[in-house]
Amino acid sequence: MESKIKTAVFGGAFDPIHSQHVEVAGKAVDALNVSRLVIVPTKNPPHKSDAVVSFKDRVNMLKAAFKIPGCEVIVDEIENNDRSNNCTADIVPELKARYGPFYYVIGGDSLEHFHTWVRPWEILREAPLAVFDREGYLPVKETAAGILKKWQGDIVFLPFTGKAMSSSDLKACLLMGERPSDMPEAVTEYIVNHGLYSKYLSVTDKLSGLLTEARFIHSKNTVRAAVALNSRHNLQQDFDKVFLSALLHDAGKYRYVKEEVPADAIGTPVEHQFAGAVIARDLFGINDTEILNAVKYHTTGRENMSVIEKIVYAADMVSEERVYPGVDKLRAAVYNDFDRGFRLLLKESYLHVRSKSDVYPLTLQACLYYNVFED
Repeated sequence: MESKIKTAVFGGAFDPIHSQHVEVAGKAVDALNVSRLVIVPTKNPPHKSDAVVSFKDRVNMLKAAFKIPGCEVIVDEIENNDRSNNCTADIVPELKARYGPFYYVIGGDSLEHFHTWVRPWEILREAPLAVFDREGYLPVKETAAGILKKWQGDIVFLPFTGKAMSSSDLKACLLMGERPSDMPEAVTEYIVNHGLYSKYLSVTDKLSGLLTEARFIHSKNTVRAAVALNSRHNLQQDFDKVFLSALLHDAGKYRYVKEEVPADAIGTPVEHQFAGAVIARDLFGINDTEILNAVKYHTTGRENMSVIEKIVYAADMVSEERVYPGVDKLRAAVYNDFDRGFRLLLKESYLHVRSKSDVYPLTLQACLYYNVFED
């Protein structure tokens, strides 16, 4: 690809950096024939919750991770300011003033949500987008057609596909004490040496003592599914709340709690959700109402659920180890269309329970509220 522009800009939270970040950046540099790559870590992006680790640590990890032969790599700290948020539309003109014309490199996942960015038309006016396909997302040419129909600008299609890898998933794994292999060695070393992503290790350790091994694995898989749904559909829910809600959703599975559990739930399969909310509060010190409600209604559902409640409800039903009949279809549905998938899951749960026993009233109320029988 012949290029008169010598700079490519690649932005993101990089929380944490994974191997795909480095790989696709290198491929973009080659395909665009540029000699300079500017990495721009976000500080307070308006469309995401705050990063788990500090801006300084992410900058240091980026400097350690990005080494591209024959290319000048600059980690620009332009967003390290006191603004409440840093919109790409505001940052792009400043970057252009520093480096001249550049390509703005994004993946198909970001392109799919580009219309939700702040003033996307201004970004297109200032810099051509260089886009690459991502596994699990719409083809970029299809998405780009809709964007260019609405706004003027240039979009360059890069000849490679990024693998399905998520910083949110890696972050969740790290916070649960796991060491993912899909990160540059220098990044893993930095994380270990500086004790990053460790703030919930005590919660994870305590939870493992309350659950069976199989239930603990399910809880961790539910976390991964929950953060994936939040990221995949750009639901913009606070990462920490999603993480803790999903991790603790089954905390009451094997502990008897009499207080605050409805009498009609005692001795039934839904008892643990009410007990779990009490345990999350009293044993784990969780006082956030959104988190407690996500735990409290993750099995039955209820009317007018919050987005986090829906996320945990869905993640619990489609977590990786689930193997019940039809789960693959339901999993695909909720990853493709969150609202429709959620309603299908609610309906499936109702029908499954009804075939074996009485349905808890909250579930029927939720089904009627969300009109699941009309799908």
